[in-house]
Amino acid sequence: MIDTLLNVMYDYTGGGGMKQTIKQLRRSKGITQKDMAERLNMSLYAYRKIEKNPAACEIKSLLAVGNVLNVPITDIFLFHNITNSNNQHS
Repeated sequence: MIDTLLNVMYDYTGGGGMKQTIKQLRRSKGITQKDMAERLNMSLYAYRKIEKNPAACEIKSLLAVGNVLNVPITDIFLFHNITNSNNQHS
């Protein structure tokens, strides 16, 4: 069920903003890629693959990233669209 919901959200948001979203959320919290990799118990290379192409990783990896960033997974999908929408109205 959650996979279906996330796939629909990915299709709706265009998916391309996810990598920028993860990067923006991580940077906004002052967390480096190395810190993320350590907190996720993975290599730096493996984390960089998630950030480079989150659409290709497993849902459980995105959930773990959301947990480390202390954001719901929906923010990973929607944050990019929200910030773009806010910038257009400024």
